[in-house]
Amino acid sequence: MVGMVHALGHATGALCRIHHGTAMNIFHPHGVAYNLERRRQAIGKLLLPLGGRSVYAQTPSAVRAEKTIEVLRRFQARIHVLSGLSTRLRDADVPLDMLETIAKAA
Repeated sequence: MVGMVHALGHATGALCRIHHGTAMNIFHPHGVAYNLERRRQAIGKLLLPLGGRSVYAQTPSAVRAEKTIEVLRRFQARIHVLSGLSTRLRDADVPLDMLETIAKAA
């Protein structure tokens, strides 16, 4: 079975015909944030490869998970600037009235 982000991405792609990579870009930071309290330590460890040694070292361990999400969102924004890849469902032409159907399909 796939995780929440992939399940939402597959459902969105099937129902709204958006590319899987676009869906992953949209859902990934939200999925990590959703899992923050359950997976705080693991998410915090991601800061080292994502943010680099100095960011990791300068960030108190208690807030590394939040900093990781911040770094992911900055990556997402930078990818959008460089490529135009959608960062929101509305920008990918996913109708608001499809959200419940997507959630149920996921």
